[in-house]
Amino acid sequence: MPKQILIVEDTADLRHNIVEVLSMEGFTVSDSANGEEALVLLETINPDLIITDLLMPKMNGFDLIQNIRQNIQWKNIPILVFSATPPIENEKRVLELGANSYLKKPSTLEALVDVVNKLIEHE
Repeated sequence: MPKQILIVEDTADLRHNIVEVLSMEGFTVSDSANGEEALVLLETINPDLIITDLLMPKMNGFDLIQNIRQNIQWKNIPILVFSATPPIENEKRVLELGANSYLKKPSTLEALVDVVNKLIEHE
């Protein structure tokens, strides 16, 4: 059974590209444009990994990570932060909140796939 990934990204073109690349890699992919939508989706899907941006409307990635880690159902889902926010300021913070990894934009989609594969192998 293919592993399922939830993408949380407010930039539609980038979200579409990530979904396309990960689908071609054999993953089942769901996507949302912000943290609020992601929490609604999590009520109906059980992803093996969540990839989230940090700066988004309605609910940002910081709040999303906190919500996920406080929920007994979701607290063990690996989270990869994929963000253009300066890592020097935010990487430590998101790891303290419970994210498993941080990948700075811009990175190649190949680099993203590599990190995804590493995180899913270790779940």
